[in-house]
Amino acid sequence: MDELTPRERRHLRTKDAILDAARLIIKEQGADALSIRAIAEQIDYSPAGLYEYFGSKEE
Repeated sequence: MDELTPRERRHLRTKDAILDAARLIIKEQGADALSIRAIAEQIDYSPAGLYEYFGSKEE
């Protein structure tokens, strides 16, 4: 099995953090509160940067 590069590991950690933040927002505030901006604020990340990981809220 190929070992992941540091960049690939960082990418996976960030993607996991995005998904965890989305789950937390839905759990605490409901699905209507979920937005790219809300997720970005939760993980202290740029809203535009999240599109590198997911193209839209629906993904």
